[in-house]
Amino acid sequence: MPRDYVIKIPPLCYLHVQDRNDNVTRMEVGPRTFTCMDHETVILGPEPMKVIPPRHYCVIADPVMRDGNGVIQFDKHGQVKLRHGDREVRLEQEPFPLYPGEALVGKMEPLLVVPENKALRLRAIRDLKDKGLQAGAEWLFEGPGTYIPRVDVDVVESLAAHVLRPGQALRLRARRTCTDKKFERERKMGEEWLVTDEGAYLPSVDEEAMEVIDAVHLSQDTALHMRALADFHDPLFGVDRRSGDHWLVTYDRCHSYIRSPFEELVGTKQLITLDNRHFAAIRNPIDEDGSFLLGEEKLVRGPARFFLQPPHEQLLRTEEVQVLAKNEALILMAKERFEDPVGSYAANKKACIRYPGETWYVYGPGEFWPPLEVSVRKRVRAAFGFEEPVNFYVFQPGRVALSGLLVVLAIVLMRMLYTFLLGRDDASYDEL
Repeated sequence: MPRDYVIKIPPLCYLHVQDRNDNVTRMEVGPRTFTCMDHETVILGPEPMKVIPPRHYCVIADPVMRDGNGVIQFDKHGQVKLRHGDREVRLEQEPFPLYPGEALVGKMEPLLVVPENKALRLRAIRDLKDKGLQAGAEWLFEGPGTYIPRVDVDVVESLAAHVLRPGQALRLRARRTCTDKKFERERKMGEEWLVTDEGAYLPSVDEEAMEVIDAVHLSQDTALHMRALADFHDPLFGVDRRSGDHWLVTYDRCHSYIRSPFEELVGTKQLITLDNRHFAAIRNPIDEDGSFLLGEEKLVRGPARFFLQPPHEQLLRTEEVQVLAKNEALILMAKERFEDPVGSYAANKKACIRYPGETWYVYGPGEFWPPLEVSVRKRVRAAFGFEEPVNFYVFQPGRVALSGLLVVLAIVLMRMLYTFLLGRDDASYDEL
């Protein structure tokens, strides 16, 4: 090829020519016929100009410098000035060439459309004088809208609004000290709170969505066992909770419950129901002041309905009342020292002191509600006895002496004679 040659540059095309005398590269734009001199070299082109489709953008590395009026700047040698190391975002415009030193980063990208109830979390990577923000500042671009990218702003993440249905709450945490979006209250970094309004909620840039909490629906037979994770005021009960406190939430308080960020659900408690024939023994009961009587036990007779109070109350046992026939008895043993009350427990019908290990009998007919200090060793039947009209039974025949037997026989004969005479008197009266 001769040193001097002619290049026809089509419309919307360009080429780069280097002058080897002063080592300056310039750009020639078509349509034209370019004659390359012997001291010039075409180092690029002809190349088509860059065309940005509608609603697209591109990024140019090392873009040319322009003055306040948008005029491209050149140095004293005629070389175009570049902003080395910088980048520039260009939007839809007329086809344009790339000046020597400029480069297209990637390819043409469509503009990002942010729909309603969504947002982009943006972060400034350099000071933004037009917005009055410093590098590192963050903010949200909320939809609906089209986001125009900038080289000095990074898209950190895309956010979507949380849609809350009835019986749900959104748990939020402050990323930094701020004023929350919903209640407009001052929040400290790390503080948590709930948003319970139905519908879509998009957290602000200073808020972090932790989880969506579903309400727990209660019934009359179940209760929620809650534990405080930190000190807070409980609006449901109107009391101040301390970290580590335990309490129950029952159906009488609310039908559905959403736990706050300051408490956790330990488990559920089932209602204990006692009819008039049952009783329950409870360890570590709670007194009228709400204090636990650790190490003590309590007997609850039916009918009754109650929940065990956390965390110390324990159900030892649930039993049915002992029903004794007239020829039955219970052998009892004292587990500790206590005063046997008058009536059911005392054989002599008087109050007495029972000592640990002591055994005695309780005879029928009747009901027996064993106290906490007593254990039932055995149910026994009479060895022998007499039915109506005597109703006399012997439970310990080995201990009955001869004199005792005579006394028993005398009593039996007297009761039989009395019954016989009573029957004669009734017959005589009928004859009259």
